[in-house]
Amino acid sequence: MILTLLLVPFTQQIVRFYSCIVPDPTLNASIPKANFASAGSSMHIGAGLNSLSPHVQAVMNSGIYDNSPKQVSFTCPTGNCTFDGVYHSMGWCSHCVDVSDQIEISSSPGFSNFTLPSSNLTATAGYRTFVMEPFGDGIQAILGWGNGSSKLADTPWGNRAYGTAECKIQPCIRSYTGTIETGNLTESLVSTYMTTWQPNNFWSSSINVSYLNNAERRTLHDAGYEFDPEKTTWLAYNLSADAKDAFNPTILNSTETTVRPECIYQVFYTELRSLNTYLGTLFSGALGFGPGALGGATMLQYIFEEGNFTFSSLDDTFSRLAQALTVWNREQDGNVTGHAYRSDTCVSARWAWLAYPLTLVLGTMVFLAWTIDHTRKDEGSAQDYKSSPLALLFHRLGGVGSEGPTCGIESKGKLQKKAKTMRVAFQSTNKVWRFVEVEPSQNPKIGDT
Repeated sequence: MILTLLLVPFTQQIVRFYSCIVPDPTLNASIPKANFASAGSSMHIGAGLNSLSPHVQAVMNSGIYDNSPKQVSFTCPTGNCTFDGVYHSMGWCSHCVDVSDQIEISSSPGFSNFTLPSSNLTATAGYRTFVMEPFGDGIQAILGWGNGSSKLADTPWGNRAYGTAECKIQPCIRSYTGTIETGNLTESLVSTYMTTWQPNNFWSSSINVSYLNNAERRTLHDAGYEFDPEKTTWLAYNLSADAKDAFNPTILNSTETTVRPECIYQVFYTELRSLNTYLGTLFSGALGFGPGALGGATMLQYIFEEGNFTFSSLDDTFSRLAQALTVWNREQDGNVTGHAYRSDTCVSARWAWLAYPLTLVLGTMVFLAWTIDHTRKDEGSAQDYKSSPLALLFHRLGGVGSEGPTCGIESKGKLQKKAKTMRVAFQSTNKVWRFVEVEPSQNPKIGDT
């Protein structure tokens, strides 16, 4: 009884209830992605050249001024969502190179000049301390303060008092992994691809080989494309049309494409040229700087940071710009679908807590089996006599004393065996009627049995 009282607390510990996250197939999760790199080109301003939408200009400017990288929006009704594997999107990437070793330093009365020979871009300590200008399809920036005898700031370029870099914003394919937990997106950039483009007129296209089916791979091989599906991720593709429209009957014959649009990533030449034109006007000008004095374009003042400008800060500026433009670009196209998870109450069993109840049950079963086995045996059980009247007939009722012929018999079996060898008579002895054993040779008298 006492042992069974402990069953309740032990059995209560077997089942555990806890909060958990489970898939909800009735809800949809999504995160934006794009197959086309757009820079927000708007109104025509020249041959193959458009202005950029004022909204996109504001997006890029905010990316420069905001030190926190922009984050893409998402749809996750429960606040907990996942996206399978790596997903891809067209976007924009920045690339900056420190070319300070190319600077040529010259002096004139009262001035030090710092020149980049590739473009003849020159900074002059004092009134043209920091200069940015477009060059080719990128931007050049040069800092000139001194020849090492004086420091501008406690930065690598500031300690040396000069430096220069070349930066570009280019279309690229960006690969991500992403999860959403408690409403917060964690998106990691896995890789970027910028060089696998096949120019064709105004279009540059690339194919995600891992998305192709067997028929598409065979068709590309037949068309002369050489690639190993096991090793090639991106394949330059010759397509002279927008992939989204390539399967329209009116242009299908001219493009002769057999690759699904969702496998193709593209940029239109006008988008890139329009973007570079805008960046050339955004990052153009000279900044004068001296003790307690600063003058020049607002954008350059922000980048210059009152002399704390260095290569890493310039690289970060272009990286934030590319991120902001990519976020805007992704939100204009399609989506990657994922899985939504909802909070629920789950149940689990802690099997270790079953040890005591199982031990108790097993012990009870063993004890019951032993009891059954013990009671069914003839030896050593006084309870045998309850099932037979022989014990009562053998007992000398009416007096106390020796049990006569039953003395020493310990089981029903022996009692029955003894009874088969006895002859008795029912007689009155001392006014008490009882069965009395007689010799087998004697004949029973009246009253004998």
